Amino acid sequence: MNQILREGSNLNRMAPRYGIDPRGTNKLALNKSVKMFAIIILIFGIAMISMGVYGKLTEKPKQIDQQLEIRESKQGSKVTLKISSGKPVRLVSYKWNEGESTAIQGNNKLNIEQIITIPQGNNILKITVTDYYGNERDYQKQYIKKSNDSQNPEITITQDETDKRKIKITAKDDTQLSYLTYEWDKYREISTNGSSTQNLEITTRGKQEKVLFDKGKKEYTFSLDIPAGNNILVIEASDSEENIETLKKAIKGLIVPEVELSSKNGTLNIKATDEIGISKIEVNVDGAISNTGDTPLNLKEVNTSMDVGKTKHKIIVTVINMQGQQKVKEIETGA
Repeated sequence: MNQILREGSNLNRMAPRYGIDPRGTNKLALNKSVKMFAIIILIFGIAMISMGVYGKLTEKPKQIDQQLEIRESKQGSKVTLKISSGKPVRLVSYKWNEGESTAIQGNNKLNIEQIITIPQGNNILKITVTDYYGNERDYQKQYIKKSNDSQNPEITITQDETDKRKIKITAKDDTQLSYLTYEWDKYREISTNGSSTQNLEITTRGKQEKVLFDKGKKEYTFSLDIPAGNNILVIEASDSEENIETLKKAIKGLIVPEVELSSKNGTLNIKATDEIGISKIEVNVDGAISNTGDTPLNLKEVNTSMDVGKTKHKIIVTVINMQGQQKVKEIETGA
């Protein structure tokens, strides 16, 4: 403003020399200065408004995530924490009681899972979830752990030495077994993308059997018959602290041949099938035995017949497959 006034004084001194009215000169200079000052103020105002609008546009809207879920499930001495959110998660922190917090970086994911070990005693798990926009959600739950036992039971499967059609299962725990379950599932082998690598696909779920143990039981052994064909044995054992061990094992049971017998007009008809292959068929007619010979047939299906006459006979047919497993079937023919 001082600069403007000085310019006005100079013009007043110079006006008489050039025949200019000083009063007009003062007005002209003042109007010019005011206009420039107004333009500067206008530009500054526009800049400030633009910055404010930009700030509004770039500000992260704080909205409460109605889809945020915090779920937990306990198994033995572990807690599985599952976070699912409709908005990106920036951070998950948890602590036991008033202890030190542990941070889990969300990396703007929508789903986060973490396994946490439960300390001994009476404890409160406190969880805080912070989303991308700075919104926080708190959650807490109490857990009681009576002992320091965090070891899962041990499960072993061995072949029965006296019978190949059976297996032995042993479950044991350092403290105390609580229960054991098992089931036989059927499977088939499939190849993936033309690869020779074999995968297993469950085709039939079996019935689950459960065994409860008396207090103080630390070891349990029992035998199971192996079903014929392709099986997956699923065993689960739990101790008194809910530490759970699960074992899955593919076991191929010995295949037993299938045999169908019929008789008509003195003719015995035999149909035998086997997935592995039929090696031999023996026919016992009233104690007299005939067979297909010592050379293995190695056929998956055999249809044959023999003349036994129309008189009464007791016939025993034995079909043996390539694994040495056999199926025996009887029939009475004639009057």
